[in-house]
Amino acid sequence: MNIETIDPLLIAAKLDAVRNFLFPEVQEDIEKEPRLVQSLWFLQWLSVPENYAGGLARFAHDLIEKYADKIGPESLRFDSEMTLEEIESALGSMAGAHKFYPQAHAMWTTAFYSSRSGLTDEEDKEYEQLRRDEISGLTASKLHKVCIDAAQAQLAEYLFALCSNPGVTFFSPETRTDKETLNGIGRVPSIWYFPRIWECIFDFMDRHSAEVGGGFAETAVSRKIFDNLSTAQAIGKGVMFLGNSRFGKSYAISAYARMTPWSVRIVECPPSGSESDLLREICRAFGIRFLKSTPPLHEQRAAIDKVIRAARWLVVFEEFQRCFPMGGGRNAPPKRLEYIRHQFMDIKFELKKIGVPTAFVCTSQNYRNIEKNYLRFSSYAYEQFEGRLCFAPIQLPSELSEAEMLEVARVHLPELDADYLQYLVAPIRACKGDHLSYIENIALISRRYAAKRGLSVPQLEDLKKAISDVLGCFQAPAIAVPTEPENPPIPARRNLTHKPSTVAAAARAIETAPSRSTVPAGFRKASADLPELAVPG
Repeated sequence: MNIETIDPLLIAAKLDAVRNFLFPEVQEDIEKEPRLVQSLWFLQWLSVPENYAGGLARFAHDLIEKYADKIGPESLRFDSEMTLEEIESALGSMAGAHKFYPQAHAMWTTAFYSSRSGLTDEEDKEYEQLRRDEISGLTASKLHKVCIDAAQAQLAEYLFALCSNPGVTFFSPETRTDKETLNGIGRVPSIWYFPRIWECIFDFMDRHSAEVGGGFAETAVSRKIFDNLSTAQAIGKGVMFLGNSRFGKSYAISAYARMTPWSVRIVECPPSGSESDLLREICRAFGIRFLKSTPPLHEQRAAIDKVIRAARWLVVFEEFQRCFPMGGGRNAPPKRLEYIRHQFMDIKFELKKIGVPTAFVCTSQNYRNIEKNYLRFSSYAYEQFEGRLCFAPIQLPSELSEAEMLEVARVHLPELDADYLQYLVAPIRACKGDHLSYIENIALISRRYAAKRGLSVPQLEDLKKAISDVLGCFQAPAIAVPTEPENPPIPARRNLTHKPSTVAAAARAIETAPSRSTVPAGFRKASADLPELAVPG
């Protein structure tokens, strides 16, 4: 089944039509359950294979597999044998019941349209007998299989049509005649085989958020980012984060976006000074596609405006300092800054005066230098931009505590005991550099060494080799530790900013770690529950 990626412009067109009350049934569905709009943007995000391997077709397959017990009538059960009367009762509550007695339904439809009235008593008896004959051999398992087969054949196409066709409703998009509707036309959902589909999709969304959050280590940086991003979304304003590189700010932003992909998009600001490059990156982040490889700028601006007004996402601009001009005359306007301010920060919705929430993430040292150099020769009133932020630029923490580093290590190596995580973190804390990347790389390399030996859990030997490879601060198997005199002389003046040698401190931290003559309990855990790692040939 070839299901294409969903274009966000199609969802934007549908929501515009609904807001203009062109499709009142869809409007009623959304008023009944507001999360349906979020589900549309979630389906659009899932349809991109880079976000969800296999796209929308794979999602439909996974949804059927995960919630197979909820497909079919709600009263359907498998714990005991259902009688024919119970099956008839289950069919009575199912909108697509006529699909299980097609001959009887065809007979009734023909008689109804030929006479434009109800069935005669004789025809009604014949109809009831034919219907009972058709469902006489129906069991709960057969009924369930029919619904599963219908879901496998139709669900992906229905979800795509739901996002791309303004007239397809969430609950009752298909019309048909029915014996119980003697006046003519009744309503039947085209999703008749899966009446609890939205309950399952909402549960899938919640589980997705929980899984992403469960695999993310909370730090002071992430807490500050999460709190302020949620504030920006609530009030529809902008926030700016300033932080040193390699302290997890981009990782926290990415985790926040992956937890709620229906309401957040991240734009990676390009290093070039071209406005067209910025527009292309925004379109890529939004999922907007064009028939032309290089569409005109006005078409890109119009598409971005249409999507952002319909979606009202929180838009995060990573490496925002790149949007400052690198040259130009004193009176030359900063086109990219002006475009972002006009397109995102100045939009107001309805009477609540709530705009598009935005976030700007900058590397402190780069942002301060670029801002200072630009404002020195430019006459641009930068206060117009900063005045639209709900806070002054937020300075993020520039260091990680030992407890936070241990939590990060626990996320990457959850099967290891606390003393082994301490053994891993100790030399990293003694080194300068990107501590988060060090932890991640050591975890990956130690797993690689363990996989080569046919193990699914890294051992002490694997950790030791990985630490040596990543930090380069000692050579296995021997560790050269410099010896100090018994009574070292006290220096006349103590330099409080002095730090011991990175190599010596890291080697000393490893050498003084607890002895590993015996294997801790964490390493004796059964590996059957852990995924097997593929070992390249």
